[in-house]
Amino acid sequence: MVEEPIQEEEKFINITDIGCYPFGSEDENRRHMREKIVKKGSDHFQNKNGPFTKDKKGRWMTSALFSQNLPDGRKQNRSWIAYSPKTEAAYCIPCILFSKTPVNSVSLFEMKQGFRKWKDSSPFVSHEQTSWHRLAFAECKEMEMHLREGETIKEKLVQEIETE
Repeated sequence: MVEEPIQEEEKFINITDIGCYPFGSEDENRRHMREKIVKKGSDHFQNKNGPFTKDKKGRWMTSALFSQNLPDGRKQNRSWIAYSPKTEAAYCIPCILFSKTPVNSVSLFEMKQGFRKWKDSSPFVSHEQTSWHRLAFAECKEMEMHLREGETIKEKLVQEIETE
C-alpha cells in the first residue's frame, strides 16, 4: 500500500529527527514540507540533549557543539545544527532545506549520511563559514520571517490575483 504524500509529510513533521527527512530531488511535497519545518523551528529538530551514541572510536556528538564561543566571550547558539538519533549524525537544517551547493562542494552536513566525525569541532566552523551555508541560512531566516508575518508566497500570489 502506497501512502499519500501528505500523510507521509505529517508523519515526519510530528517527529523530531531530521535524519528521517526525505532527501532527494525537489518536488511540491518537499517544498510544502520545508515550509512546515521552518514554521516548527530548528529547536524542534535539534535534539540538543541527545541521546548521543558513541562511534567505534568512542567519540560522540556533544551538546557543546550546539553553540560557539565568540571572541568577546559570549556564547552563540548554532540554530542550524540538528542531531539525528536515528542516523547518529549531525545535519545543517538550512542547507538540507535550501542549499544550492554545487555537487563538488556538498558538505556532509547536507547529505543523507550526515556528519559523524566527532574528533574535533573544526568542520562545524568550516561549514558555517561557507558561502553556500550562509545563503541557505539567510533563505531559511527569510522564510521564517515571512511565515511569522503570515506572508507566504501563496498568500501573496492570491492577493495579487484577487486585486487584478
